[in-house]
Amino acid sequence: MYKPFLLTVFALLISLQNPQVSFSQGGEADICSGDCMIVWSDEYAPDISDVYFDKDQFALDETAKDILKKNTEFLKNNPNIRLELQGHCDERGSNNENIILGKKRADLVKKHLISLGINPDRMNVISYGEEKPFCMLSNEACWKLNNRVHFRFPK
Repeated sequence: MYKPFLLTVFALLISLQNPQVSFSQGGEADICSGDCMIVWSDEYAPDISDVYFDKDQFALDETAKDILKKNTEFLKNNPNIRLELQGHCDERGSNNENIILGKKRADLVKKHLISLGINPDRMNVISYGEEKPFCMLSNEACWKLNNRVHFRFPK
């Protein structure tokens, strides 16, 4: 009676031993390949890209500014969309430090979007620190992916 259920659970556990990239954004699959596990749990807009940061940093480099400029075009063309700017960090540093850093990153992205003409009332900022990693491994490639501001579009 329980044999089909147990076989299904066993197959699932076996598949989790060697996770593969299931989806990538902005061509990042080459950075996080092989054993990397990427988790997507919310809606994704193909015309929006996340903004990535160096370790312990919350300054926008030219690449980030270019991404935000492109994101602004999408947001201006879709004025009824609200967005949540989620600040994320890698696992290095304390939880409190990472929550603060994630908030600084998300606040900075919001401030930059406002300077590009996006109404601040459309944006909500939240920091997850290290609590919701994009990539689950403890290596430089994954840490790079986890240091980001993720754009989420709540329903």
